[in-house]
Amino acid sequence: MEDMQQKDKAKIVYKIEKQIKKIDKRLIKEAKKVLRLNLNCNRTISFLQRKLKIGFNLALFIKEELEKQGYYNKIEQRIDMLNLLIQWADEKNIPILHRIDINTQDKDKCLVGNFIGIPRNIQELYNMEFMSLRGLGIDKVPKEFMVLKKLRYLDLSFNPIDEIEFIQKMKNLRYVVLDFNENKS
Repeated sequence: MEDMQQKDKAKIVYKIEKQIKKIDKRLIKEAKKVLRLNLNCNRTISFLQRKLKIGFNLALFIKEELEKQGYYNKIEQRIDMLNLLIQWADEKNIPILHRIDINTQDKDKCLVGNFIGIPRNIQELYNMEFMSLRGLGIDKVPKEFMVLKKLRYLDLSFNPIDEIEFIQKMKNLRYVVLDFNENKS
Protein backbone atom coordinates (compact mmCIF):
# COMPACT_ATOMS: atom_id res chain seq x y z
CA MET A 1 0.00 0.00 0.00
CA GLU A 2 2.75 2.39 0.98
CA ASP A 3 4.67 1.48 -2.19
CA MET A 4 1.63 2.42 -4.32
CA GLN A 5 1.36 5.78 -2.59
CA GLN A 6 5.04 6.47 -3.31
CA LYS A 7 4.54 5.62 -6.99
CA ASP A 8 1.44 7.83 -7.17
CA LYS A 9 3.34 10.71 -5.53
CA ALA A 10 6.23 10.22 -7.96
CA LYS A 11 3.83 10.36 -10.93
CA ILE A 12 2.22 13.53 -9.59
CA VAL A 13 5.61 15.18 -8.99
CA TYR A 14 6.73 14.17 -12.49
CA LYS A 15 3.58 15.66 -14.05
CA ILE A 16 3.99 18.89 -12.09
CA GLU A 17 7.65 19.20 -13.09
CA LYS A 18 6.71 18.60 -16.72
CA GLN A 19 4.05 21.34 -16.54
CA ILE A 20 6.53 23.75 -14.93
CA LYS A 21 9.02 23.14 -17.75
CA LYS A 22 6.28 23.87 -20.30
CA ILE A 23 5.41 27.09 -18.50
CA ASP A 24 9.09 28.05 -18.29
CA LYS A 25 9.59 27.47 -22.03
CA ARG A 26 6.48 29.49 -22.86
CA LEU A 27 7.53 32.35 -20.58
CA ILE A 28 11.08 32.37 -21.94
CA LYS A 29 9.70 32.52 -25.48
CA GLU A 30 7.37 35.35 -24.44
CA ALA A 31 10.26 37.17 -22.71
CA LYS A 32 12.32 37.00 -25.92
CA LYS A 33 9.42 38.50 -27.85
CA VAL A 34 8.99 41.28 -25.28
CA LEU A 35 12.69 42.11 -25.40
CA ARG A 36 12.67 42.22 -29.23
CA LEU A 37 9.69 44.56 -29.18
CA ASN A 38 11.33 46.85 -26.62
CA LEU A 39 14.92 47.34 -27.75
CA ASN A 40 15.02 50.83 -26.23
CA CYS A 41 14.21 49.65 -22.70
CA ASN A 42 16.29 48.60 -19.73
CA ARG A 43 16.36 44.84 -19.62
CA THR A 44 15.87 44.49 -15.88
CA ILE A 45 14.08 41.99 -13.69
CA SER A 46 11.38 44.54 -12.87
CA PHE A 47 10.86 45.18 -16.60
CA LEU A 48 10.25 41.45 -17.14
CA GLN A 49 7.94 41.38 -14.12
CA ARG A 50 5.83 44.23 -15.49
CA LYS A 51 5.67 43.01 -19.08
CA LEU A 52 5.07 39.33 -18.31
CA LYS A 53 2.96 39.99 -15.19
CA ILE A 54 4.98 37.57 -13.07
CA GLY A 55 6.69 37.61 -9.70
CA PHE A 56 10.27 38.55 -8.89
CA ASN A 57 11.61 35.00 -8.53
CA LEU A 58 10.23 33.84 -11.86
CA ALA A 59 11.47 37.00 -13.61
CA LEU A 60 14.91 36.43 -12.07
CA PHE A 61 14.89 32.82 -13.29
CA ILE A 62 13.92 33.91 -16.83
CA LYS A 63 16.58 36.64 -16.89
CA GLU A 64 19.25 34.17 -15.77
CA GLU A 65 18.08 31.61 -18.33
CA LEU A 66 18.22 34.20 -21.13
CA GLU A 67 21.70 35.21 -20.02
CA LYS A 68 22.81 31.55 -20.09
CA GLN A 69 21.42 31.20 -23.61
CA GLY A 70 23.33 34.32 -24.67
CA TYR A 71 20.13 36.11 -25.64
CA TYR A 72 21.08 39.35 -23.90
CA ASN A 73 24.34 39.41 -25.86
CA LYS A 74 22.38 38.97 -29.10
CA ILE A 75 20.14 41.90 -28.14
CA GLU A 76 23.18 44.06 -27.37
CA GLN A 77 24.81 43.13 -30.71
CA ARG A 78 21.57 43.96 -32.52
CA ILE A 79 21.38 47.35 -30.79
CA ASP A 80 25.04 48.05 -31.62
CA MET A 81 24.42 47.25 -35.31
CA LEU A 82 21.32 49.46 -35.38
CA ASN A 83 23.29 52.31 -33.81
CA LEU A 84 26.04 51.82 -36.42
CA LEU A 85 23.39 51.97 -39.14
CA ILE A 86 22.04 55.23 -37.70
CA GLN A 87 25.59 56.59 -37.49
CA TRP A 88 26.14 55.64 -41.17
CA ALA A 89 22.89 57.42 -42.11
CA ASP A 90 24.06 60.55 -40.28
CA GLU A 91 27.49 60.43 -41.96
CA LYS A 92 25.94 59.98 -45.43
CA ASN A 93 23.36 62.71 -44.77
CA ILE A 94 20.50 60.25 -45.25
CA PRO A 95 17.38 62.15 -44.21
CA ILE A 96 15.37 61.15 -41.18
CA LEU A 97 12.40 59.07 -42.31
CA HIS A 98 9.78 61.48 -43.60
CA ARG A 99 6.82 61.63 -45.93
CA ILE A 100 7.28 63.23 -49.32
CA ASP A 101 4.51 65.48 -50.55
CA ILE A 102 3.36 63.87 -53.81
CA ASN A 103 2.49 67.28 -55.24
CA THR A 104 6.12 68.44 -55.26
CA GLN A 105 9.03 67.71 -57.55
CA ASP A 106 10.30 65.16 -55.02
CA LYS A 107 7.43 62.78 -55.76
CA ASP A 108 9.70 60.68 -58.00
CA LYS A 109 12.06 60.00 -55.11
CA CYS A 110 9.96 57.36 -53.42
CA LEU A 111 7.80 54.48 -54.56
CA VAL A 112 6.57 53.02 -51.27
CA GLY A 113 4.05 55.03 -49.32
CA ASN A 114 5.85 58.25 -50.20
CA PHE A 115 8.31 57.83 -47.33
CA ILE A 116 12.05 58.21 -47.73
CA GLY A 117 15.01 58.04 -45.34
CA ILE A 118 16.01 56.14 -42.24
CA PRO A 119 14.44 56.63 -38.80
CA ARG A 120 16.80 57.53 -35.96
CA ASN A 121 14.90 55.48 -33.40
CA ILE A 122 16.38 51.96 -33.11
CA GLN A 123 13.03 50.27 -32.43
CA GLU A 124 11.40 51.95 -35.40
CA LEU A 125 14.41 51.15 -37.59
CA TYR A 126 14.46 47.50 -36.49
CA ASN A 127 10.76 47.07 -37.33
CA MET A 128 10.91 48.62 -40.81
CA GLU A 129 9.45 46.50 -43.59
CA PHE A 130 9.68 49.03 -46.44
CA MET A 131 12.58 51.41 -47.00
CA SER A 132 13.29 53.88 -49.77
CA LEU A 133 16.75 55.38 -50.15
CA ARG A 134 16.10 56.36 -53.74
CA GLY A 135 18.37 59.01 -55.23
CA LEU A 136 20.32 59.78 -52.06
CA GLY A 137 23.83 59.34 -53.51
CA ILE A 138 24.55 56.08 -51.68
CA ASP A 139 27.56 54.25 -53.09
CA LYS A 140 27.66 51.34 -50.67
CA VAL A 141 25.07 49.66 -48.47
CA PRO A 142 26.66 48.72 -45.13
CA LYS A 143 26.53 45.16 -43.81
CA GLU A 144 24.61 46.46 -40.77
CA PHE A 145 21.51 46.34 -42.97
CA MET A 146 21.46 42.61 -42.20
CA VAL A 147 20.09 43.42 -38.74
CA LEU A 148 16.86 44.62 -40.39
CA LYS A 149 15.23 41.20 -40.23
CA LYS A 150 11.75 42.48 -41.06
CA LEU A 151 12.79 44.46 -44.14
CA ARG A 152 10.89 43.16 -47.18
CA TYR A 153 11.25 45.97 -49.71
CA LEU A 154 14.33 48.13 -50.33
CA ASP A 155 14.44 50.83 -53.01
CA LEU A 156 18.01 51.82 -53.88
CA SER A 157 17.26 53.30 -57.32
CA PHE A 158 19.21 56.23 -58.73
CA ASN A 159 22.28 55.66 -56.52
CA PRO A 160 25.86 54.94 -57.60
CA ILE A 161 25.90 51.64 -55.69
CA ASP A 162 28.69 49.24 -56.51
CA GLU A 163 28.35 46.66 -53.72
CA ILE A 164 25.29 44.82 -52.38
CA GLU A 165 26.52 41.23 -51.94
CA PHE A 166 25.26 40.72 -48.36
CA ILE A 167 21.67 41.55 -49.38
CA GLN A 168 21.33 38.00 -50.72
CA LYS A 169 21.62 36.77 -47.11
CA MET A 170 18.61 38.79 -45.96
CA LYS A 171 15.91 36.09 -45.84
CA ASN A 172 12.79 38.29 -45.61
CA LEU A 173 13.89 40.80 -48.24
CA ARG A 174 11.67 40.14 -51.26
CA TYR A 175 12.19 43.19 -53.47
CA VAL A 176 15.30 45.24 -54.09
CA VAL A 177 14.91 48.00 -56.64
CA LEU A 178 18.17 49.02 -58.31
CA ASP A 179 16.86 50.89 -61.36
CA PHE A 180 19.25 53.39 -62.92
CA ASN A 181 22.15 52.32 -60.72
CA GLU A 182 25.81 51.90 -61.50
CA ASN A 183 25.72 48.47 -59.89
CA LYS A 184 28.87 46.54 -60.74
CA SER A 185 28.36 43.47 -58.55
